[in-house]
Amino acid sequence: MNKKQLPLIQIKSIKKVKDALREKATEYGEIKLMREDGSTMEFHDSDISSNFFFEIRGQRISTGKVIYTLDFAPASDLVITSKVIQAGEDSVIIYFNQWIDRIIMYNTTNLTPEDDILISYEEEFYDQFELVEDGTEEQPYTLDVQIKIDSLLEGFETRLIELSNQHDVEDIIDETKSLRSTLTTETKRSTVKKISRILSKIRRMGLDVLIQFYDVGKKEVIKSVLHGTWENLKNIDF
Repeated sequence: MNKKQLPLIQIKSIKKVKDALREKATEYGEIKLMREDGSTMEFHDSDISSNFFFEIRGQRISTGKVIYTLDFAPASDLVITSKVIQAGEDSVIIYFNQWIDRIIMYNTTNLTPEDDILISYEEEFYDQFELVEDGTEEQPYTLDVQIKIDSLLEGFETRLIELSNQHDVEDIIDETKSLRSTLTTETKRSTVKKISRILSKIRRMGLDVLIQFYDVGKKEVIKSVLHGTWENLKNIDF
């Protein structure tokens, strides 16, 4: 998009809206910016089993105001289907905040004791990885660390495939593949959260399975990789 082909009022409005949505999505961490160009944005729930999304399709000027075309699902608390609406810039931010609030409610409402256990495991792993809260946690890892994390996840994936004839691990394999495919656009926080979720699902299968991925030695290796201090992944035996 050539910004000089649009009125200045439209450029200012687009920047305000996009900055606000990007900041909110980063703050929550469970929302993924899937696509962005000069005038559009598309966010997805980071849960690979979810079809929830929020999209800015475009905008136009009407009676001196910038009007946005939105498409999002779930459209409300009553349905899970999508809805296309027209909204002013302030309303776009309100609708986006409401959409994220619904995702949060879905992710924090546990219907079974097993869900509670899984969340507890995930929080425990996240704490053990000791992500430094120094203001950079909402930034991506460096390319060097991303490559090391990808190698780590590749080891996970290979071992999970080997276990697939004994355990139902398809969703964990899919989650691992998904994280590998989005590593370059993940923040440090979202990366650590997703690795913690993968390990929590592995732990749910039993300690005999977990120790193949996360004994005392492997724990320190994973922490070193996430902290950017590990040099050689070849001697990790998953």
